[in-house]
Amino acid sequence: MAAIYDELQREPVVERIDEYCAPGDNPCQETLGGTIRFLAEESYRVEGLPLAAIESAQLSATSGDAPIADAEFVVVTVKAGEVDMSESRVVDSDGTVVFPLDGEASTTLSNWVLVPLSGGSWRVLDIMDVRE
Repeated sequence: MAAIYDELQREPVVERIDEYCAPGDNPCQETLGGTIRFLAEESYRVEGLPLAAIESAQLSATSGDAPIADAEFVVVTVKAGEVDMSESRVVDSDGTVVFPLDGEASTTLSNWVLVPLSGGSWRVLDIMDVRE
């Protein structure tokens, strides 16, 4: 899932948002999908952003404690390692830097709420930071 989002930032294609976010009105479509729509509308893309370094992912919960196969959603706690954002920037279609992407290199812990789609694939409904 993280790789798809990285691809979307590097080559923002609005029609591909549903490859990452659950369809419909939800937090992922609003926030992460909104970022991709903005980049695409402005003919911007992200350069120099390192790939997400997922260190671990653990199933934390399922809706109603149902087995995964029967769950309406699952919560996966994801630990992502440090990434160096010093070379990350948003550029226009000519490659001119529009603005740098600032961010501290730190390990993050987040809960990913995923929903199943027919055919066995999963999509992001929401991602929430976890305070350690």
